[in-house]
Amino acid sequence: MESKEVVFIVDNLRIGGIQRLVLDESYQFIEWGFKVSIISLSPPLQGDQIINVDRNFPLIDKIRIVYFRSNKFYQVFYFAKFLKINKSQNIFISHSTTGAFLIKISSWIVFKKIKIILFIHQFLSLSKSIQALKRVFYSFFCDNLFFSSKQFLVNWEQIVNRNIILRLLSCKKTKFVRMGVYLPRLKYSDPKNYLRFKEYSPSLIYLSRLTEWKGFNKYLEVCNSSLGLKMNCIIFATQINLIDTAKLFNSDLRSVQVLYETGVAEFRVPYGSVHIYPTDYGQLIDNPQSIGMNVLEMIAQGVPSIISTENFESWPELQQSILVRAVDWQDSTKLFEELAKCLIISAKSAQLESKKLSSAIEISNHCITLNHFLK
Repeated sequence: MESKEVVFIVDNLRIGGIQRLVLDESYQFIEWGFKVSIISLSPPLQGDQIINVDRNFPLIDKIRIVYFRSNKFYQVFYFAKFLKINKSQNIFISHSTTGAFLIKISSWIVFKKIKIILFIHQFLSLSKSIQALKRVFYSFFCDNLFFSSKQFLVNWEQIVNRNIILRLLSCKKTKFVRMGVYLPRLKYSDPKNYLRFKEYSPSLIYLSRLTEWKGFNKYLEVCNSSLGLKMNCIIFATQINLIDTAKLFNSDLRSVQVLYETGVAEFRVPYGSVHIYPTDYGQLIDNPQSIGMNVLEMIAQGVPSIISTENFESWPELQQSILVRAVDWQDSTKLFEELAKCLIISAKSAQLESKKLSSAIEISNHCITLNHFLK
């Protein structure tokens, strides 16, 4: 009996939350006996590849990965060829609005009926007007329009309903399908691959893009202030963002470790460590989404996260959790209080809380919904 196949489409396979989600979706479907392919609309970028983050996880080798050239005509040609070769494949999960549009056009060229599930992972109001119009227009070509957070869905509907052109273009039913992490990846143990540190003591962790809106500047501010309590600093980065620690950090810090193209599963997080995620969406967002894949990974590891203001619309289970604390980063007194609370969480309490939340954060629930629409 031939295995069922799932094909994912992404804009690129750089290191990021969307790409992390796609790989974890792939692992879950592989566990269920599916063949999995990922089509990237951009070629690999040296020094910034999510594939390298999972290089030691066995299931990564079971994913067929295809990279496109950055040329829309070539991409339409390849999609058409892909559809002809894969006679039985007619359902695609796209994490790219552009990808959904291109493969639908390709299906018309080869006269093949396909079904497209499109995911939206960003706030529409953060896009320039022409970009927002394009995204809504491209969403017209999917069959199911899903959002990975309620905040994204509400924001999309608010913007679309305000604009008569967008409202006319957007005629798809929308659905909130919460993301998750593939827990076996984070529990996979291969001691010879564990990273070692000069000082194995509590650290302030940064696990995201090194950009201002993701909060990297705020992270540096906390580390270099008295709030950091002279803790170690651990930063996950890409090779294209090489960090000169001597220029960015005070000399009185214990140590600074920068991990390039590496994931949290590759090392044992020192007990007492805290993950800091100070996102800043500005004034354009009423209900920010401050819980990303990085926060879910940290919960799975039993590491508390301090995040930006969040109403927990998408994650009500996490609102009272000792592993997630939302703060106003301008209030240094409150930030210090929350950091102090995180530092006294016992290892046993952190492990119990992580286990309690595992059913909420695991990706199987997310993939069960997708599997329903794949039938």
